[in-house]
Amino acid sequence: MVALIPPPRLTHSGSMYVFGYVLLAVVCDYPGVVTPHDLPLELGNILEVLEENGEWLRGRLSQGTRLGIFPRNHVQFFDSAKDGGHRGSQYSLQRQEPLIQEVATVLSEWNSHLKRLYMSEHLHTYEQLRKAVEELVALRMQLILGNLPIDHANAVKSKITDKIDWGNQQLHLDLIPRDKTGAVMTPETSGVMELYHVHSETASIERSASVSLGNYRRNTRAASDHTPTVTTLKHLLLKHVILICSTGEPLEVSYRLYDPKTISGDASDNKASIGGFINEGFRVAIDRAGAPEGYDDFEPPSTVFTELSMQAGETEGTTVPRDLYLVAHVWRRGQMDPSKARGEQAFLRPLGCAVLPLRGFMTQKESESEVEHSLDLYRFTDESQFSMMHEYIIKKDSSRIARLDQFKGFTVKLRLLSGSLEQVRKENPLVFKNPIAPPIGFGEIISNDPRNDLYVTLLNAEFEKGSKTTPRNVEVVMTVQKHDGSSVPNCLVVGAGAEPVTEYRSTIYYHNNQPIWNETVKVKVDLRDFQSAHMKFTFKHCSSGQDPNKVVPFCFAFQPLMEKQDGIAIIDGPRELLVYKYDKAYDVSGKGLYLAKSHELKRNVKDRFTISTLLSSNKLTQNSSLLQLLRWRQTTDDKAENLKAALNGITYGLEAVDIVKFLTEIFDAAFGILDKFPQFAEDVFRAIVQVLSKTDTANRLSSFKTVLDTYIRNDFTNPGVHEHIIKQLQNHIEKAPSNPEFAQNLRTALKQLDHLFKFIIRSRKIQLRGLSRQNRGRQGTATADHSAFKDLLYASFTAINNMMILEEKTLVGTKDLLLQRYAFVFRELSAVLSLGELAQIASEFIQSVNDKANDKLTIHKLNFIRDLVDSDIYNKREGRAKLNPVLTDIVETYLNNSTPDQLESVLAITDNMLTILHKAQDRTDEDVIELARSMLMPLARKCLAKNVTTAHSRSYLTACLCALLRLMSTVSFQHLFEELSTSELHDLLEILFQAFDKNLQQSNFARDWLVMRLVLCDVILDTIKCLSDALISKFGDGPNFDLGLWQLCFRVCNQFVIQTTLQVELFSESKRKKVLAHRGDRRELMANQVLLLWNTLGPKKQNFIPGLIGPLQEMALVPSRPVRKLLIPVFFDMIQHEVAADGNFDNLQQEIIDKLDSNVNNKGSGDQEYGDLLERTLMTLTESSNNAVLTAEMPAFIKDVRQLLDLLLNLRDVVSGSNHHRDQLAGCYVELMHFYNKTKRRDMYLRSAAKLAKIHREEGQHIERAYALAKLADTLEWNNTNVPALKDSDGKEVYPAQTARQRKTLLYNEMIDAYNEGEAWEKALEYSRELAHQYEDESFDYKALSTLLTKRASMLDKITVGRRVEPQYFRVGYWGMSFPSNIRNQEFIYRAKDKNDHITTFCDRIQSEEQRIMISKVQPEPSDVLGRFKGTTVPPALQAYYKLNELSRFVFERPIQKNKKDDNEFRNLYVETSKFETACTLPCEQPRARIINTEILTRGPVENAIVTMENTNADLQAIIMEHAQDPSLNINPLSMKLNGIIDAAVQGGTEKYREAFFSNDFLEANPDQTELVDKLRHLMARQVKILEQGVQVHGKMCSAELKPLQGRLEEMVQKMSETSQADLKQAKSSSTASTPRPISMLSDSSRPRSSVELRAPHTHADQAGATEAPAPSAGASKPTTAAPANPTPATPASQPKAAPATPTTPATPATQPRAANSAGPSTPATPATPAARTTPVTPATKPVEAEAPPSKPSPPKTSARPTADAESATSRGGTPKAAPPPRPPKRNSSMQEDDGPSTSGTPNKPAVPTSAKPSPGMSPSNPFMAQAGGSAPPVPTKGPPPPRPQGNKPKLPSVMDGLKTAQAPQPASPKTNPFLESSTESNLSTSQTSTGPPPRPRSKKPQGFSKQANSSRSHSLSLSLSLSLSLSLSNSQTLSQTLSNLSNSLSLKLSLSLSKSLSLDLTLSLSL
Repeated sequence: MVALIPPPRLTHSGSMYVFGYVLLAVVCDYPGVVTPHDLPLELGNILEVLEENGEWLRGRLSQGTRLGIFPRNHVQFFDSAKDGGHRGSQYSLQRQEPLIQEVATVLSEWNSHLKRLYMSEHLHTYEQLRKAVEELVALRMQLILGNLPIDHANAVKSKITDKIDWGNQQLHLDLIPRDKTGAVMTPETSGVMELYHVHSETASIERSASVSLGNYRRNTRAASDHTPTVTTLKHLLLKHVILICSTGEPLEVSYRLYDPKTISGDASDNKASIGGFINEGFRVAIDRAGAPEGYDDFEPPSTVFTELSMQAGETEGTTVPRDLYLVAHVWRRGQMDPSKARGEQAFLRPLGCAVLPLRGFMTQKESESEVEHSLDLYRFTDESQFSMMHEYIIKKDSSRIARLDQFKGFTVKLRLLSGSLEQVRKENPLVFKNPIAPPIGFGEIISNDPRNDLYVTLLNAEFEKGSKTTPRNVEVVMTVQKHDGSSVPNCLVVGAGAEPVTEYRSTIYYHNNQPIWNETVKVKVDLRDFQSAHMKFTFKHCSSGQDPNKVVPFCFAFQPLMEKQDGIAIIDGPRELLVYKYDKAYDVSGKGLYLAKSHELKRNVKDRFTISTLLSSNKLTQNSSLLQLLRWRQTTDDKAENLKAALNGITYGLEAVDIVKFLTEIFDAAFGILDKFPQFAEDVFRAIVQVLSKTDTANRLSSFKTVLDTYIRNDFTNPGVHEHIIKQLQNHIEKAPSNPEFAQNLRTALKQLDHLFKFIIRSRKIQLRGLSRQNRGRQGTATADHSAFKDLLYASFTAINNMMILEEKTLVGTKDLLLQRYAFVFRELSAVLSLGELAQIASEFIQSVNDKANDKLTIHKLNFIRDLVDSDIYNKREGRAKLNPVLTDIVETYLNNSTPDQLESVLAITDNMLTILHKAQDRTDEDVIELARSMLMPLARKCLAKNVTTAHSRSYLTACLCALLRLMSTVSFQHLFEELSTSELHDLLEILFQAFDKNLQQSNFARDWLVMRLVLCDVILDTIKCLSDALISKFGDGPNFDLGLWQLCFRVCNQFVIQTTLQVELFSESKRKKVLAHRGDRRELMANQVLLLWNTLGPKKQNFIPGLIGPLQEMALVPSRPVRKLLIPVFFDMIQHEVAADGNFDNLQQEIIDKLDSNVNNKGSGDQEYGDLLERTLMTLTESSNNAVLTAEMPAFIKDVRQLLDLLLNLRDVVSGSNHHRDQLAGCYVELMHFYNKTKRRDMYLRSAAKLAKIHREEGQHIERAYALAKLADTLEWNNTNVPALKDSDGKEVYPAQTARQRKTLLYNEMIDAYNEGEAWEKALEYSRELAHQYEDESFDYKALSTLLTKRASMLDKITVGRRVEPQYFRVGYWGMSFPSNIRNQEFIYRAKDKNDHITTFCDRIQSEEQRIMISKVQPEPSDVLGRFKGTTVPPALQAYYKLNELSRFVFERPIQKNKKDDNEFRNLYVETSKFETACTLPCEQPRARIINTEILTRGPVENAIVTMENTNADLQAIIMEHAQDPSLNINPLSMKLNGIIDAAVQGGTEKYREAFFSNDFLEANPDQTELVDKLRHLMARQVKILEQGVQVHGKMCSAELKPLQGRLEEMVQKMSETSQADLKQAKSSSTASTPRPISMLSDSSRPRSSVELRAPHTHADQAGATEAPAPSAGASKPTTAAPANPTPATPASQPKAAPATPTTPATPATQPRAANSAGPSTPATPATPAARTTPVTPATKPVEAEAPPSKPSPPKTSARPTADAESATSRGGTPKAAPPPRPPKRNSSMQEDDGPSTSGTPNKPAVPTSAKPSPGMSPSNPFMAQAGGSAPPVPTKGPPPPRPQGNKPKLPSVMDGLKTAQAPQPASPKTNPFLESSTESNLSTSQTSTGPPPRPRSKKPQGFSKQANSSRSHSLSLSLSLSLSLSLSNSQTLSQTLSNLSNSLSLKLSLSLSKSLSLDLTLSLSL
């Protein structure tokens, strides 16, 4: 290798992460210019290492081929997924950090959930998780880099685990168990109970949401490390930013923390404060410019307020934030009165105060940055209240405070720090370079550092006015002086940040003799000077013109720092000092004469001065008893009684803080007295106990136990104390039952039992060390001493046991305390006694506890046992061996009989025992068997107990049982089974099977506890294998065979396999990997076990047939192919055994079918793969079988099973919740009914029929429900046979057990009611007749018969009235693979769910967003049932039902253009008619029927015009007759109908037909159409006659407002009559035959042949619209078709009925045809049928009224897409619209058939069923509409009425006569109707609300009209008549002959009036 140079230095660092095999990442650039062999590197490159040499590597880029060398310190090694081939190299890649892969897995799993959240619009959660993903990616990058410091890396890991746990919680994913370090816990590395506790604690943390999981783990880790932490201790960093106040003088600010509760005494225990201020103040001096004095510009003044403890909460162990305030008092230092300035002065004068609440801030988390806060500065209204201003600001007392005028701004910065002061100081060293403000007094942690601070507060004073006219300006000057009168220098501190001073000058209040200062000064004097020093207070009167330093005091006061009489420090609290008149003679510096001659001083009796002191010292005491105790060595024997008084004094008069401060001194003194004065042993014992008790009850002194333990461990040195303490303890125990005083002292001692024994053990260890030095080589002496010590201990333990046996109630509290503390004794005694000795002592103690007197004792007894098990005694086998017999007996006892509280304690004991045994290295099978022997059965039985109500207890029990079973190996089970008798083994197996079954059916572990659920599965799987061996060997054959046990075992196996926890096919990929990672598919393992059990049964298999079919089928239905392959052959084995036993397997067939229905339909199991595998496996086994029965019957049975499975899967796959799913459900249930009927499954047939009826009831499909109920009724006979109750699939009773007659009667009544609600009264009458016969002739129930007959009468009335809305029918095609197989690529006819269900509503209900459906409206063809009425006069209302119901043939029409485009689209308008035949009639038991045959016919243009005219005339006749019979009806519908037809003629009307078909060119080109054209002429003429009668009816009914409209209608109909006469005359003159036959007499042969095409059912949406089928008149010629010999005739469609409108209900969309859907400027829309139609009236019958439709119209829907509603394609004018050219089918979301191409012209735009907005002006497809969407013309309000023809007005014939003579029976035909008024839904809505006719729309010139069509009415009519007459004259006929011919074809009365009119018109036309 080339000589290498040292690697270059790093230029910059970066990060790159790669998951490779042998890859490295470049972490900094390397230019590669050192040698020619260098490999240049860039940040982010990926390398592969091939060779190494020192600090250099050789390799290549992962994507390159060039080899080169590069320095090692420029790359970063990463873990390898594989170590092969690199294990020997020092550069072998290390294992990756597991958390890196976990993040990748978690993010992959979150991805699908994020998409779901976004699609479901949970955007808030989505955004939170998206940010969490970004943070995880960034943190993962840091881990991948791998060069983080350990502490930083741990912090990153903690953040990652926090984010993962939080995200999983938000997404409700499985909980990830982690240990205290955040590492994932697995069953392989952790015990069951450890996993359980992690799950339980994590779940409780998530529910409480009070702390994050990461913080909880960190807190737990800190607690486990035994590090004394104070989680509630906080510290506040304060930075003074700015204070701007335009006073022109220097300022001083004092910051202090204020807690109002410390004044009222509500604060935490013994919390020291002065006037509510809990910390020393922080003083900041500010110069005139506003800058802080003594600080630079870069670092503002700051301090830390330390040890801010939290306040104890209401619940034990909780804390709440204190109500703290930051108070800032501001002074100015300058003139006494600024308005009277006299030179430079430096008086301290009050200025203002500011307050900042901190409660909210103190609740925040610790942050790394300061938060800026602004304060408002207030001034006082009364200067004397300055010291109290903060209270007024807090109380918002506006009468005492006001905003300071000079104030400009006040800002501070705050930061919260948490933890112990020592920890915070270490973490933030820069912060603590600034002065700190410690608490006044001692905080929670009392340090050993010496402290000797005296806080003196100047409270107030009161001075006599004297000779002054005004009050004084008093200033207090405070100094500390020695006994000689010299001042102690720099001993006064006014606050943190201020320099110590020798004298302190107070605030001066202007002219105030009663000043209130409340100013605190800290006195810091050396301990040697403290004894003789005193405080001196000098009072001066300061005036504006004086120098403050030259002012002479007027009085003074002083106070020594020590109390003279007791020699103790000055007592805390306020005190009033004596005030003396100042005399300079006594105040000589350095002499202190006033102290020696104080009796000579003159007092100012009326002057008062009050101060308050607070001593914070751990060197001085204020308790005389404590002082005497500490000086015990100075006590002689004759004054020994004084020590007893001192001991009593500290027992009852010493505060806890003083005890902690002098802890070492107190105990040293007490134990010293005990050695020197043993007679005071009892007093010393009581004093020690009381001292320990006081400090233990002081909640805030959290450091006490640490200090005490430190003292015992390091400072305690007395070797003989243990004997005294043991003896005193024994003495108190023995005397307690009889002496209440001793009992009370004993209870106090028992509370401190752990500390007492710490003293005992420590003393004994010291004694042993001393003895070992003294008795070296003398073994016997040491043994004797140890024996004596044990005897002493055992004596005390015996006394304890004797006391615990007693039943005195007075001892309950003592026993209770002993049980709570006794476990600590054994932990300490382990240092001096062996584990065996301790275990023996503990066993005897447990057995001696008499807990019968109190349940509370039982709880504490169990808790003691729990703590004992948790100690070192039980951890070792030596201790366990002696404790287990006692402990297992107690656990068994309380498991069998315990309260909920006791159960929790028992489970805790079991938990500890199992956990220790799991971790024990010296564990043996005997240890496990010993536990199982006593605890296995009780634990399993308790799992079945019903009194375990809480979820926690149930899960805890299950976890304990799992932990115990997991400890048991196969050998353990064998040994245990050998010890048990047969009955005991039977009971154990039964209990365990039942416990497993219960847990598997309803797991006691939460849904997201995946790890615990898998642990339970593994335990059950392993246990079942062991239990199966015992089951086979002990109960598998012979007399001991137990069928119940075997069934329980199979049931457990079944529940195991089908549980949701193991259905990995439903999980995400990552979760699937977790479940399969350790043991693979556990279902397959259990299936193998089932197969093993089955095969071992042998001849006993017959006992499980057919009972095992259901469980086996459930297991085989799980989506696991290996499981199915194992279990499906078992079915065949069962069938073989059944055939061998009975010769057939009929019962087995029924059971398999029953269970298959239950499992697939109710439990959602199974799929097509199962059906394929089942069919293939059974057929293979059948073919290989030699059994004749199987060979003959199995193929058919397999086919039935497969068919049933397909039906059930179709039923299950119906999309629940979709708009159409109930229709699909109904279809599936009908198919199931057919199958069950075929297979003779009566019970399942009935259940399916009942379910079908329920579906129809819920959907409001009454008729279909009645048909479904009829299926139930048909299975019953009219007899009294008992029938069982009918229950649904859920077991709910549908019909009770009753007789067949009762059930059938009930069903018939329900059917009649359903038919009645569905308006199928004819069907209801059929069943009512049969039921009436039963009531009358069989059961003689005349009361029920009366009710039934009343119903029948009501239904007959409804039939005769005839007001029912016609049902709607739709063709629906399901094309595509997205549909279930039972409807895929098939077409159905649907009977609309709603009576008024238009196609738009129907489409909205049936269509799906993900499936494509083709929908079109069809019209029914009446069935042959009408033949029953031949020769009989039947009301049309009765006919109407059978014309629209009980049908199986339907028609769909669409217009087509065959020839080239013409100006008149009707000349080439053909109609394609599709006729459909269904498999069953409608209605039936489901709302649809499958189409089984389709026939397609084509109708020509003239035929289409004839059909249109026939329909128009029928509709017109119906509405006229309706209004003639009932004048009270609303006239609006009639007005609009007449105006729509008559006014349409102005714009062309029938002119389009005349232009298209009446011309000679057309007749010459189509001679075969002559008769049809003549028929069209007569139909047009007859329409004119009907219009005349309608105008007459309208004239009788119209109001005065409608008179102008009436006049115009009369004029226009007159002209139409003249034009009609001319048409007829032209027909006569041009005809070469005789007089044309009446229309009704036209033969079939006179009609042209129609082309007929037979097609398969359509598979594409190739029909442009949905129109009704054509129906030629009765006499018309039938079309010849290419069909077979007997083609299906084109039966007439049902006749429409006009819906009458009431006076208060104007026309609605149901009664008015919709506007045509315009398909474009040049593309006519499809003609369609109006929603409400009239029934044609025959001469023998009267028209039947249709039921009024709903009065509220649907609002119009505007869309650019064409509508699929056939009704919306109907023209309101008089002629049909031209059809659009054929276009290729479109596949869109609804796949419905369109009425025409999209108006937008976009071919790919999906068609949505909606009403298209009509375009303004004339629709090109309707030449008879004045305006698309137009309604009835308005009443003229201005100007004269339209001009009328000259001459007399013709007399119109009678309406009824005209109708009777002119009306001829006409069959229904498609309503391609150009004669109906054009009215959109919006216009209809307008007409409903108006009192008169709606406004008349403006007429616009329609496209395709000639100019002549736009001329005036008279001109147009006259021209038409002139043409007719000229034709007549050219044939050499006279005028009279022409009139005579015209009269022959009309009625006589009408011809006369017409003749006169024609004469007049003729005259006019000739004059023209």
